[in-house]
Amino acid sequence: MKVSASLRLMFRDLNTAKAVRAAIFPEILSYKSTQTDISLNLEGECLILEIETYSVSSLRALFNSYLRWMLCAEETIGIVADRTESLLD
Repeated sequence: MKVSASLRLMFRDLNTAKAVRAAIFPEILSYKSTQTDISLNLEGECLILEIETYSVSSLRALFNSYLRWMLCAEETIGIVADRTESLLD
């Protein structure tokens, strides 16, 4: 039996959402499993992460990994944006 879950993540603006998706998308493309489907779609300032797999433990592990990567990407984008703004002042 397959299990699936979907998570909608709202970002502060469209550029941040696009940058996070661009940072994470290669991980999705390189994930090789015949039993798991992963998608990451952009809807305005939201990213929608969908995972379908055969085990609840795999589902949990994949969500944890992708959420951590997205948080890391968002924090990095914020740091770079703050430093860029301070250089321009």
